[in-house]
Amino acid sequence: MNGPDPSRRALLREGHSCICPDVFAMEGRKGPESEGGQEATVTVLAMFLLIIGALLILLGTVLVVVGVLVILMGMALIAVAAFLLIRRVLGRRQ
Repeated sequence: MNGPDPSRRALLREGHSCICPDVFAMEGRKGPESEGGQEATVTVLAMFLLIIGALLILLGTVLVVVGVLVILMGMALIAVAAFLLIRRVLGRRQ
């Protein structure tokens, strides 16, 4: 049965004072459609944030790996340059 109980409405018409919450039950409440829509929106937003977060972590990892490789290459170049300079300096003394 939809709506309020008709016997309670009759009491209100006759002037009896009673609290009938089901008479006003439909007012001020959001329907299940709006709650379902809100849940879907939150779900989509959460999935979007998860994807963006995962991509940022992957990007940070790639940048760290690239940074480590660049540092190692720089160390190798410095070592080769130092070796060549030391050999040149020691070669002139002999």
